[in-house]
Amino acid sequence: MLRAAALVLLMATVLALDETFLDKYAFTKVMQHCLGSANYYRQLSEVGRAKSYCLGLRQRVFLTTSGPNYFFSSFPGQGNQLGGGGGVGAGGVLWDAGTLAQAAAQLNAELSNFTCVLETINAIDGQLRVKQDSFVNHYYSTTPDTSLRDDLVENIYYCNEAANGLPLERDNSPVHARLQRLMFFLKCEKKRRLAACLKHDIRANLGQYDPAGLPGYGSRRDAADQVLALLVGADGIKNLDLYY
Repeated sequence: MLRAAALVLLMATVLALDETFLDKYAFTKVMQHCLGSANYYRQLSEVGRAKSYCLGLRQRVFLTTSGPNYFFSSFPGQGNQLGGGGGVGAGGVLWDAGTLAQAAAQLNAELSNFTCVLETINAIDGQLRVKQDSFVNHYYSTTPDTSLRDDLVENIYYCNEAANGLPLERDNSPVHARLQRLMFFLKCEKKRRLAACLKHDIRANLGQYDPAGLPGYGSRRDAADQVLALLVGADGIKNLDLYY
């Protein structure tokens, strides 16, 4: 129960504070440059209309105060050991029933709107499964540059396969595996779309690089792939620190 409550509070915080305004602004400018201003703002407008539409609908129930739920197994409600009595150290209970209920209400609203928007724009079905063909067809119809389009489409296949391969049923998480897979896919696709746009920019400016310095120079590898791997790899090498 403690684990479930902590996860609900954490997810509510992440949904609300995942990105700062500057992060969102910078990402939007990169996407605008990469995908084209008219195309990208058309997508933003479509999402905006979907959000307005979904706000007028009855909320979908993801969390219940008791009993099993399709997307969450359970949520600790009134009358359980977290709601009163006893204490955790000198400060008393870590969470009371009111705090948990408020977190549940916030998270349920966020998830309801979030999944409704994705369904409305035809990104997922009613069972939270990614509509892979919808993403692929979108990129084929909106991305004239074939190299960029191929990278964006490949990202869809990669992220969907990676999400479906996660052994989440062994996790015993209160969050249903299908919801976890959806969130993993969306984060994966967003990250790889950003990398594809960086690669697209590198490809357009390869004349400013000396390809003779690349590993495997003269091979059939895409030079833009190699430049991207070097730039990202050099920046991320600090993440290889081991703690044991």
